[in-house]
Amino acid sequence: MTRESEPSISPSHSIRRRSPGEKPSLDTLPYDLLLNVASYLQLKDVHSIHLTCKSLYEFSKARPVYRRFATDLLRRCRALPLKGFQQLTDLTTDQLVRSVNRATRYDEAWRVREPKPISSPSASNYMDGEPPTSTSWFKIVSAPPNEEVDWLSPITSSYTLCATKKGKVVCWDVQTDRCLAEWNPGEKWELWKCRVEFDQRTVYFTMAKVLTGSYNDNRVMKFVLMKLTFSDGPTGATCHDPPPVFSHVTDFRTAGVVMNVFLLDPTSRLLSAFIWVATSNTIGLYVLLDWDKPKEYVFVDTGIECVRAEAFILFRRTEKHMQVTSSNWSCILFEDHIVIHCEESDAAFQHFYPLSLLQKYVKTLPRKNAVPVLSFYVTPGRTLKKRFRFPVLARRPPPPSMEPTILVGGGANDSGIPVNGSGGASTVPIGGGGVPVNLTQIINGTAGNSTSTPSGLHHNPNPFPVPPWYPESAHFVRQWWPTLPGVPRVSCTVVLLAAQEEDIIEFNHFYYGVSDLGPDDLMGGRGRTKFVLVQHYFRVPVSHRAWVHNKETCPRKHKARKGGQRNGTSNGDGSDDGESDSDDDDDVEYEEDLFRTCGCDIGSLTEKQRALVKQDDVLMNMWYVSRPFEVVRVLDGAPSSTSTSSLSNPSSAPGYLYGGEEQDEYEDEDNDGEDGEDGEEGEEGEDGEHGSEDFGDQDDPDGGGERPRPLVAVDFGHAVWIEHYDPKPQRQRTRSRKRSRRTYNMDAMDEDGGDTEVEEEVTRKNANLRLRFVTFPKFRDECEYVGSGGDEDEVREEGTSLNGSSSAEGNATTSDGATAGSGKGKKRQESEGTPRVKKPKVEAEGVVRTLKVPDELNLGSVETINIDQSQGAVILSDRERKIWILCYE
Repeated sequence: MTRESEPSISPSHSIRRRSPGEKPSLDTLPYDLLLNVASYLQLKDVHSIHLTCKSLYEFSKARPVYRRFATDLLRRCRALPLKGFQQLTDLTTDQLVRSVNRATRYDEAWRVREPKPISSPSASNYMDGEPPTSTSWFKIVSAPPNEEVDWLSPITSSYTLCATKKGKVVCWDVQTDRCLAEWNPGEKWELWKCRVEFDQRTVYFTMAKVLTGSYNDNRVMKFVLMKLTFSDGPTGATCHDPPPVFSHVTDFRTAGVVMNVFLLDPTSRLLSAFIWVATSNTIGLYVLLDWDKPKEYVFVDTGIECVRAEAFILFRRTEKHMQVTSSNWSCILFEDHIVIHCEESDAAFQHFYPLSLLQKYVKTLPRKNAVPVLSFYVTPGRTLKKRFRFPVLARRPPPPSMEPTILVGGGANDSGIPVNGSGGASTVPIGGGGVPVNLTQIINGTAGNSTSTPSGLHHNPNPFPVPPWYPESAHFVRQWWPTLPGVPRVSCTVVLLAAQEEDIIEFNHFYYGVSDLGPDDLMGGRGRTKFVLVQHYFRVPVSHRAWVHNKETCPRKHKARKGGQRNGTSNGDGSDDGESDSDDDDDVEYEEDLFRTCGCDIGSLTEKQRALVKQDDVLMNMWYVSRPFEVVRVLDGAPSSTSTSSLSNPSSAPGYLYGGEEQDEYEDEDNDGEDGEDGEEGEEGEDGEHGSEDFGDQDDPDGGGERPRPLVAVDFGHAVWIEHYDPKPQRQRTRSRKRSRRTYNMDAMDEDGGDTEVEEEVTRKNANLRLRFVTFPKFRDECEYVGSGGDEDEVREEGTSLNGSSSAEGNATTSDGATAGSGKGKKRQESEGTPRVKKPKVEAEGVVRTLKVPDELNLGSVETINIDQSQGAVILSDRERKIWILCYE
């Protein structure tokens, strides 16, 4: 019997024959009927069945039962803790049972408590080789000798892949603590992308170096694509004979500032890259349709604009120079389309390029070392947009006289000197001959529409708008782990937002009506950079309603809306109305307006399609770690001395690595590499990489030098970071106003990110540092929406705030879903006979936990951080050339 075969019992027979006259019981049911019953049970119910009788025990541990639980975990985007390059089909039934039980414990336990150190080495695959009597819960592995780690990521639980600052790439055995293979190009290269193919037991990665040019269209870069092949068997055990082998795949050159490279599909040898076209300030799409033929390429200007809006923002006492950039970019292969996925602060856009369309623009290099030429302007074949769904906050609109006004447009060489009126709005010119608008118009995305009426900030549902918050890094993570057929492909976006503390204070002071903010009202100091985490899931297409319901499939007269491609928004100003100025602009189909335009409704879709539409809505719900925290940042290069804040180049922002007294510790470090340590086999969209890279981090158009890397790691469903904090409790402040006038950040001030645990005593070297962890909400598969009620049953109720309170009723919802409000109001509602509709609880706020670390580990010397959610491990490397593998359960 193979591992994937069914038990030998016939489905038409019961697992125990019923005696004559015996009443039917569970263990006498036919086998196929028992399997149907088991499909409605949770894992804890099956564990209870283990205790009933021998016949049911044997049935409840059958492979089909646990394969269904494994499928459920995978559909919720939770990986199984497999060993090495094992596939699910390689597991014995006992191994499958253990893997499902362990993954379920991880998933359930980490939602109610912090991960705890493992109790025995057998609880983690990383601890293989440790004696059974060992009490150690972590492992220390050596880094390559005489090398500085530039990039590090685990490759399964058996290996690590390390790129050094000298350009070497080293494969290291975790169990034996020795080098297995090394690729040494003899010169400095930087690792840009990494993708693991489990079925091939192969790791693909790209290395890059700059040949000539600066940050413009004349820049020339050389890329080399390599692969590392393993010979491990299906048992998951490491194989050293033969050892892993590095081999060259292909190399190519690019022209212009490369934003990112994507290994879309190693099976079909498909590769793409985003290149910033400086002359037009747009995205260039570079594609190798077959990387075995690198001389045949596609290089087109998409017309999708990279907005880099300069702005002097005048607050009451401060004047800030900023580059307001909020777009995050990824590239995904969907069926026969290359999809450019763009996320703005308020919406997600997907631009579809059919491969058949791109094949029409293939060009051939005249020689191998020639540079590709941008020679075509090709707009997307189709573009979809879907707005994010933010928790609604009750905000106090600012007085009209306190809203700063900004001039947008014109040349970039004017000084931008503020012009102050007599007690009225302040006007700040951005370049020459601009259009005066309010700051809130920029925040709301209506700054380009001179005819729009200025509106207060309370109309913007985003609780962390740009400015003062900007994306420090964006992580697009795919399902990198081995899976099963039929499991939906889902991606996860995690954005680390940053803001200067004084900007947060000033922003809240003017736009939330808070009038008595002091320097320590938020965090206890000024001049520091604070961060929050924002997360959501997405799929391709981002809107199934718009994807299946278009001009070709609509039974009625369908009118798709039309718009330009400015930074993923129509007309370049964030508005949805109006026709494009160019006849060449593509149709942008806005899901919210589609059915209102053509007169159709959701009833015209199939049940499966309706389930996908409902899921699309829920995926747009934003989830937060909303209490600002201070991430430790590693300064890879010389710090900038500029005092301005450049959002596209955070290295020039006046921020601290962590704390004042520790800053000099990193100032002499020389690290020119990528910040690729941000997660286990994560990726931008669907292309796969170790550690999602920050878009545009590789290049600094402003010449501000290397940027400090925040020590944050993201995997699908979880995030971990090293945080600087003040162990001294904040003094209690008296408030002369009602709490309801506070912003959300103010409400969360006394709650440590939702963390109510008591901090453990820390050693002196980690007195101001801690390792923090958060679990994202579960992904709900579309199967859970089939046959469900209307949209209102699936999404959070309009008017629900981040902490669960309802702005409509003014009541606060506790963590267990109970409503804490006025008893009189509750009785009045019940007496009036108003039915109380129970809405499903929707997670919008994260509970941040503190992880225990070994006493020997100095968090202040950590240089890279990773997380492997499938194994419950956090991997750190420090300046002492040690790799720490911390295992939790």
